[in-house]
Amino acid sequence: MNQDTHLISLIRLIAENNLQGEIPPEISVLTSLEELNLYGNDISGTFPDSTTDLQNLTMLNLEMNSMSGNPFNVLTALGNLRSIRISFNDFDGNLPAEISNFEKLRELWIARNSFDGEIPAEIGQMGALRT
Repeated sequence: MNQDTHLISLIRLIAENNLQGEIPPEISVLTSLEELNLYGNDISGTFPDSTTDLQNLTMLNLEMNSMSGNPFNVLTALGNLRSIRISFNDFDGNLPAEISNFEKLRELWIARNSFDGEIPAEIGQMGALRT
């Protein structure tokens, strides 16, 4: 299924709406999507691999959910991200050296998760990072 619905923003429509369950793999059909805000729901599970199809995504807010796994396994493939807000989840694992692939990233909010290990030195190569 390779259709594009031309939806570019899911911000206020789905934040804080008591949504439950996992992000469906079918999200990949929204190839024009630029902003995804699932803040303050009860989203669980891990990122579906199909999320890598969202190459136009510039803003992702998944704060205050129950997601798990290492999100960077998928997120590092999304080079246009400017804002990642994934605080207050159950994410774990290490921050990978590939974090430096986020050349446009201005915001990285990852507090209140279960990440471990050292912060990779490559984070210093993220010249656009402000927060």
